[in-house]
Amino acid sequence: MGITELLFSAWPNTDIAWPAFISTTGSSPWLDVAFHIAMIVISVIILSISVTALANTANTPSNPKINQTTRQPFSNAPADLSFNTSDLMINYQVATANFGGIYTEQNRTYSGYNGTVSTDAVHDQINAGARAIIFDVWPDPANMTQPIVATMEQNSGWWLSNGLTNGVTPGGYSNWKMLTRNSVDLKSMLSEAASSAFSQGNPQYTDPFFVILNLHGAMTIPYLNTVGTILEKTFSGKHMPAEYAKNGGAGLLCSAPVSAFQGRTFVIANIVVDPAFQSLPGLKTLQDVNVTAMNSAAQFAEQVNLLSGSPSSPNVYSVSNASAITSTKVPGCNPSTPIQVPLPQTTFCVIQPTIGLLDTANDTQYTGSTNYGTCRQTGAQFVGVNMFDQSSGSKTLGDFFDANLFGAYSFQRVGI
Repeated sequence: MGITELLFSAWPNTDIAWPAFISTTGSSPWLDVAFHIAMIVISVIILSISVTALANTANTPSNPKINQTTRQPFSNAPADLSFNTSDLMINYQVATANFGGIYTEQNRTYSGYNGTVSTDAVHDQINAGARAIIFDVWPDPANMTQPIVATMEQNSGWWLSNGLTNGVTPGGYSNWKMLTRNSVDLKSMLSEAASSAFSQGNPQYTDPFFVILNLHGAMTIPYLNTVGTILEKTFSGKHMPAEYAKNGGAGLLCSAPVSAFQGRTFVIANIVVDPAFQSLPGLKTLQDVNVTAMNSAAQFAEQVNLLSGSPSSPNVYSVSNASAITSTKVPGCNPSTPIQVPLPQTTFCVIQPTIGLLDTANDTQYTGSTNYGTCRQTGAQFVGVNMFDQSSGSKTLGDFFDANLFGAYSFQRVGI
């Protein structure tokens, strides 16, 4: 008996043999067996991937930790650091947290999420020295009247070109696919920020504190007023003086000393517009949206100390567009001297890495000619960093916590 007959015939004195379907041609049993083995292997692979993806979707990873650094208040800094509360606030860079209130994830194979939103994350960011936090805010897809903190998918995939994000420009964000595992209402997030930043248990509670709100998606005047009401209530008693309301900071930063900010919250708002949809009913351009927001959303306007793009240049930039900060020249602070100066000499500028991706590592975006050091050299006062980055050997995070930068204080003079 040949080997083929031995393998494919019924066992002696039994009816046990390969099933009839194992041979689809009846003339090449070895080829048929190889085919079915390949199908079994593929099935196992698909099953393994499905189980892994399900586990990554269903199970939330442990919250990452921040390298704790004891920060000292600005007012305690020795004179040799050139810290001076009578100096202009625009002359200082501030330790700034990107992914505000989000425990980010990294290298989660087959996971469709980039983090978990939590008020505890806000607490941890502030305790680790952040004195500025960038919050990304959307209308809640389940209740468009309420603002939430989350991240949404960036429209950069070709498979989306004819889908729900059709027409949204590359680099924008959709409001239909959330990348965070959850969302948390803005009120809870800002309440924790106020509590943590100004708790007397925090040695920096007398330091300036900055809230940077990126307001995404299509919104309404009542929605903006809801945001304003939340800001008013959560930072009650810690607001900037009245002259900074209604974008007042735009005309005051040229002469505003650090002392005017101490123990107070300065709010920077950035209404993100996109030509694919109406940011406010009937409005698409940043200029029109800003004018309407300041004139028609009274409760919102009262709480905004600086509105990006109003009255002129935007103040919030992506890492890839950071060079615009140095190339943009504006009239200097002295009206009698018509000289053009770099933008950060007259107003606050923010650099924010992309949040609408699954990758949350700092070094992925702060790289090459746009590394963290180069972005700081633009003069931008707020260069956002993912403080929960768990990447091994992250240069950006290492620089951020360097003792010569934000290792002891949350402020550093521009240019140092």
